[in-house]
Amino acid sequence: MQKRQKILFIITKSVCGGAGKYVYDLATRLPKERFSVSVAAGGTGELFERLRSAGIKTWRIAHFRRDVVMLSDIAAGLETLRLFLRERPDIIHVNSAKAGGVVGVAALISRAVAGAPRLRVFTAHGWTFHEQRPRLHLALIRFFSKITAYCYQRIICVSAYDCRSAIAHRIAPAHKLITIHNGIDPATCYFLPKSEARQKLAGRIDVALKDSDLVVGAIGELHPNKNHALLIDATRKLIPRFPQLKVVIIGEGEEEKRLRKKIVDLRLSRHVFLAGTLSDAAKYIRAFTIFSLPSRKEGLPYVLLEAGLAGMATVVSDAGGIPEIITDNRNGVLIPLSGEKSDAERLSNALFRLLSSSELRYELGSALAKTIQQKFALQSMIERTCAFYTEFIGQ
Repeated sequence: MQKRQKILFIITKSVCGGAGKYVYDLATRLPKERFSVSVAAGGTGELFERLRSAGIKTWRIAHFRRDVVMLSDIAAGLETLRLFLRERPDIIHVNSAKAGGVVGVAALISRAVAGAPRLRVFTAHGWTFHEQRPRLHLALIRFFSKITAYCYQRIICVSAYDCRSAIAHRIAPAHKLITIHNGIDPATCYFLPKSEARQKLAGRIDVALKDSDLVVGAIGELHPNKNHALLIDATRKLIPRFPQLKVVIIGEGEEEKRLRKKIVDLRLSRHVFLAGTLSDAAKYIRAFTIFSLPSRKEGLPYVLLEAGLAGMATVVSDAGGIPEIITDNRNGVLIPLSGEKSDAERLSNALFRLLSSSELRYELGSALAKTIQQKFALQSMIERTCAFYTEFIGQ
């Protein structure tokens, strides 16, 4: 009987965002007869609760921070180094850019001192240098991304877009990179019926949502990358055509104050609502008439896979790996972003088309559900990742 390989997943924050879902799915679905799994992360969030309920051992890295803080980063590196030397994992699989650099250096030291880990893997859930930042900031981010890539033997990209981008920006050579799309399991997804979802959301925003209402919805952290401000601008253009239109945005984050001010300034308080964060937010998706994701930066968004599985008509940007899911006018509507005022016009026009036609919404939603079921199965992601580990560990 072959010895089980010890694999340690590491992520900056113990929350159930995109990277958190990825870690949870791998940690709980890898074959138990082949892998002994544990997860290390910062904080004490919902991800830890779910992992412990599934019988997965967790480790808290007390000094992990999302922002760059030199002393905290050094302390986090020392924490992970002690964890490596104590646990001696065969494989470390690191997620999120911040953890990538800190953990990578610690892993190299551990490898030199103790001979473990044997395999160092990093998953890029969308490269940070795709964000809208000053040129100097982007140059520094690319530089540190190259250092991070150097620390790992292999890098998984969740989209072909990110794989091509890593090669184009010389972040890592092609032989280090592999694309493995995120996957989703229909059996683990539960969507509330439309009426119940609307009733529960109505309680959050203190506004009635009738079954006959047109509701555009978005789910995601209130962060500049998610570009919710563009959806608010597009809503302003739609109100003369659809006076009863409501837009509901589920999520919280650093942009909340600015978005609330924008809603008030544009006199949209009766039309645009910030619902705050909701546990298992995807289960509310069927409350929406249309799902919108106007992001500036993405990897391969789980929330779009969830919306597709729910059969939602979608209007999305062309950021990151989104075009690897959505084909314009076949299973959704794809909006190219230019960063100009014309983006709001394009988004409002696309929303208008779908709001005006229930037949088109049904056609695109049904096509997207088939795409997700056929091309983005969780089992395929698990099998490809297992094969990837095995190739380098030799089991």
